[in-house]
Amino acid sequence: MIKYSIIIPHYNSPQLLVRCLNSIPVNEDVQVIVVDDCSPGAERFLETLPELSRPYLEFYSTDTNGGGGKARNVGLKHARGRWIVFADADDYFLDGFLNKWNQYSDSDNDIVFFDIHTLDENGNRLTSNKDTIYKLYEKRRDDRIFRYNYTEPWGKLFKRSLIEENSITFEESIVANDYLFSVKTGYYAKKITISTDCFYCYIVMKKSTSHGVVGSPEKRIARLTENVKVQQFLDSKGIKADINILSYVTYLKAFFPILHSDEIRVFKTMNYPCWPVLKGRIKLLIRYCLKRGTQLDSNTRVFL
Repeated sequence: MIKYSIIIPHYNSPQLLVRCLNSIPVNEDVQVIVVDDCSPGAERFLETLPELSRPYLEFYSTDTNGGGGKARNVGLKHARGRWIVFADADDYFLDGFLNKWNQYSDSDNDIVFFDIHTLDENGNRLTSNKDTIYKLYEKRRDDRIFRYNYTEPWGKLFKRSLIEENSITFEESIVANDYLFSVKTGYYAKKITISTDCFYCYIVMKKSTSHGVVGSPEKRIARLTENVKVQQFLDSKGIKADINILSYVTYLKAFFPILHSDEIRVFKTMNYPCWPVLKGRIKLLIRYCLKRGTQLDSNTRVFL
């Protein structure tokens, strides 16, 4: 039986994809699945990228451009490994990662969380929210911090049975397609382990989907809508993950000076159980911004 299936969604970054693939040793225990999301010229990739013809690698394409969530869902349909690992095409794996995985390959964990290295495009080390998560866990020793706040799919080993038995898939949204997936797997996992080892290097790209939210109201609205879905799920399960609410506060505090009133309407019209709590947080943030002299439109002022 294959031990690991690595699923890599890809769109229009073939050279970075090659770097990612070159960081994965050819090994019969490792199934590599690359899913292209309708990149320009993708029909010639098998000819122009010899790395896609290596042993134990499978290459698929989506029928229409649907984002990373759709591509990952295609990959899940073809995964045969006992464990699932997700990677982005512009990131890469660190040397010796298989030895770290093998320590847990026969365990009864449903998820193994690892730390990650975060770098900019020039190779400079950056701090990330993972640093905060690990520090908070050290202080509180509450594994909900990882279950509900480690919201990216990479940097983890997922038991394939966990995903399949609970019918968990990725959202096919333009951003934050992995948020609900990560929270659902965290909820349904019976046993998790938290490791301080690193096996993955996350590269912060200036033009990445994850970080290109400031200039696009559509992306910001989509991200906030995915946050709402997550909170609805947690509410339905009776999970009082107050730290999850902080993700809204962090987001709004960062982008409030350019927040569009349409984004406020997303929350006002969704009518979900945690709305009163979130409403109070937003009011505080609006008042904070007003004290700093931030100009808000009339719709946002009415929200007060």
